[in-house]
Order: sequence, then structure tokens, then C-alpha cells
Amino acid sequence: MACQLCNRYKGSDLTTFDRDSLELVPLFNPRLQRWNEHFELAGAQIIGLTPTGRATLELLQINDEARLLDRQELIAVGRYPPTQLAWIIG
Repeated sequence: MACQLCNRYKGSDLTTFDRDSLELVPLFNPRLQRWNEHFELAGAQIIGLTPTGRATLELLQINDEARLLDRQELIAVGRYPPTQLAWIIG
């Protein structure tokens, strides 16, 4: 489950390195893992709470400038977080 842009960054990777722990970790799997155990929302930025969360955010470039700007615009018009994510992040 990834958008076209995320999937392009992901490629065939199932794991990547977390810079903080220097561990090889699996990427976040939304079918098997809970979003709020690996991430938290801080305004428009998504924060990684675990090695898997941090490494996934970095590999998929989730917080690049363009995505942050898009999220800020959606927040300004009350459309972020999306309703399907709102129940997960509390």
C-alpha cells in the first residue's frame, strides 16, 4: 500500500537502515503494523517513533518540502489528516 511516488522511492526494498540506531530494519507494513506505534503527527510533519518508522519516513521521503507544503495546505482547509487516518492517530 503505497502511492506512486512512495512506491518509486521504495522500489523493491523491504528493509533499510535507520540512521539513529544504525540497524537494518523492515519498512513499515500497514497490513501488519499499527501506524500510531511507529509514527506521530506534529502539524504537517510525520515523526518516526521507532527505527522502522524513522527509516520508512526517510526512504520514502515522506517529509520532503513539497509534501509538507501539500499537508499544510490540506490542514488549512480542514482536510488533513484524512478521515481514514484520523482514527488511527487519535
